[in-house]
Amino acid sequence: MNGETPEEPMNGPQKSGWDTYRWWRKAMWISIPGFLLLYFTLSYLPLPEWLRAFLAFLPPFVSLTRLQHYKCPRCGNQFFYDGSWNPWTKNCRHCGLPKWEEATFVEPEAFADLPHNPKPDPAVAERLRVKNFLTLVLRDDPGAIHLTLDSEGWADVNNLLTRANRYGFKLIRENLTNVTASTEESLLEWDQSGDRIRARR
Repeated sequence: MNGETPEEPMNGPQKSGWDTYRWWRKAMWISIPGFLLLYFTLSYLPLPEWLRAFLAFLPPFVSLTRLQHYKCPRCGNQFFYDGSWNPWTKNCRHCGLPKWEEATFVEPEAFADLPHNPKPDPAVAERLRVKNFLTLVLRDDPGAIHLTLDSEGWADVNNLLTRANRYGFKLIRENLTNVTASTEESLLEWDQSGDRIRARR
């Protein structure tokens, strides 16, 4: 208001969003192969061997360090690091911001109620994995694993397990039991014999 420019939060290089990250990433890819070129270039100078190696190693070391400690554009914490470094993460290890998504810096107090680096329960994640697969092959696309359903949508359990594993999806009978017992209103149902299973209609 009154012609004044709002003051930007002092939040380091992330003020420009992901532009700074892209810059350091390019610097890393250039400096790694450039290590040898710089090392041999420095060999023409009257420098000790250890000093030439140190100076040549410095650019890739700095760029990798800056990437490792790059701050999230939203929460200001280290995007890839929360006690352990995961360069492959697709979300901020603190606030969950998706990688490459532009965001406005938010004061840390806004994230006070979020658990630090929330991790999914492995058992829940496994049930979701199996549930999504079963929904696909028992309802949406049985042909994905060449599974045959009868006129009422039933599939033979042994045939289902065999074909799922043949097509690379690790599945055992216990997985089926865990999924169907995980909720009162399961999307899947067994027949009375326990030999067949189908998606509820």
